[in-house]
Amino acid sequence: TSESAVRRFYVDMDAKPRAPALITLEAFPGYVQVSWDPVPGAEAYHLYYSSDPNFDFNLLGETSQTQYQHNFEGTKCFYYIKTLDY
Repeated sequence: TSESAVRRFYVDMDAKPRAPALITLEAFPGYVQVSWDPVPGAEAYHLYYSSDPNFDFNLLGETSQTQYQHNFEGTKCFYYIKTLDY
């Protein structure tokens, strides 16, 4: 007898790419380097920041790279990254 390895899976055409998981921050004089892992299916990323971890996040910028340099002279800043697939 012959056996066939048939695998079935479902693809949701409206599925969005996941958020970056491995985010690193490096502080330098005058700026913070924010880096993250590449996300399969991502065309770009929006980077948001706030001085409060729970409120008032503002769009810092958009990039197709997996890093962003934030010119920042403050004492603390919180980030989140949104993956875009247009």
